[in-house]
Amino acid sequence: MPSKYIKPPLIDAYITRHQTAAKTRKGGYLLIGKHTNSCFESIALWDLTSVPYDLDIISATANFFIAHNNPLCSKVIEAYSIVSRWRPSPTSLRHPPLTSPNPIATAAISDTAEQLSLGITALVKEWQCCKSANFGLLFRMHEPVFPNNFVSLFSGNYCDSNYWPFIQINYNPPDVVPCICKPDIINVSDTVPTTDAWSYTTPLDANTITRYARIAFRSLNSGQGTTLNIRMQGRTSS
Repeated sequence: MPSKYIKPPLIDAYITRHQTAAKTRKGGYLLIGKHTNSCFESIALWDLTSVPYDLDIISATANFFIAHNNPLCSKVIEAYSIVSRWRPSPTSLRHPPLTSPNPIATAAISDTAEQLSLGITALVKEWQCCKSANFGLLFRMHEPVFPNNFVSLFSGNYCDSNYWPFIQINYNPPDVVPCICKPDIINVSDTVPTTDAWSYTTPLDANTITRYARIAFRSLNSGQGTTLNIRMQGRTSS
């Protein structure tokens, strides 16, 4: 099954009550949950314009590599579709973007997990056909959020690109109509008898200009037929 990978995000950042996405998007990590006295959510936006509108998508996931995971706390991450325009500079938990009322995907993180994957197939299909506008995703910890119950993810600004967040799209390969190619060389021979009436060889099929070209023949002297061995050679293309 072929897959298409889209990385890194155009924008990815964590936001707090006071910090904005514009101030944090240069960091190498995304934070989700509660650490000390601060709550964190994260935003990610990928450019999906390279996905053809007629691509037969089977599944799509948003994927993040885990940088830090507190094994003492259970963690469930929720993904929400952002449904309003937003600008990085003023965005914070005090001024969040408008999101879908319910999460479009959830995923639990085990103590030994190295990667977070959220299924977003239905949403990507809506983005693909422009049923929904692609304003990105917002990620938050499932409530209730306890102190120090947080997870740190590698962002698209991390120094090693192997750890950048990505969307993976699995799809069916398009149907390919086999090309019926004809040889570009003409090599035809025919043995024919002559009569007093005009006769013709089998028409050639050599592209447009010489298509249906044929040779006409008849006996030179009335009542004196003969046998001709006719050979035609050439090329169907220049």
